[in-house]
Amino acid sequence: AIVYFPYDNGNLVKIALSQDGGRSFSQCVVATAQAAPTAGFLVADNDEYGNIYVTWAEKGGGRDVYLSALHASRVPSCAGGTRNPGWTKPVRINRAGIETTVMPWIAAGGGPGRVAVAFYGTKSLGDPDSGAFKATWNVYVAQTLNAFAKEPGFDQVKVTTHPFHYDSICLNGLGCTI
Repeated sequence: AIVYFPYDNGNLVKIALSQDGGRSFSQCVVATAQAAPTAGFLVADNDEYGNIYVTWAEKGGGRDVYLSALHASRVPSCAGGTRNPGWTKPVRINRAGIETTVMPWIAAGGGPGRVAVAFYGTKSLGDPDSGAFKATWNVYVAQTLNAFAKEPGFDQVKVTTHPFHYDSICLNGLGCTI
């Protein structure tokens, strides 16, 4: 059984991967983010064919959500700190004027390349950690049926009927309350 978890190291998006049910782990680099990929969680899932998908939101820069995918046939190459064993080029998935995103979560299933990513998003551009950030936040889901295409297409929908939060969202844990 394959066990995996994504994590960051500076601007690197990485994944720790065990191909022996968790007895030993190796790692490989998924992507180099333009800014720290820490606006929430780095999250991974796999489809029923063993393809692995990783999503993250950048804290800084464009503050966007990205997705990268690895074919099941390339999973064994994700070993020994490999720079990139075949992950797809990261693709920005937030659309329609959603300028700041945080806390993505991913679900993959069905056929290869079928992925949905939920995230919090706002049309306001800025630093959600800033106490001065003024925003109206909604939950969005972006879905693709072709994550392995050269230019994957995404459809995005707003799933909340009204904003669930206003203004800043703390991404610094207890650092925001001190």
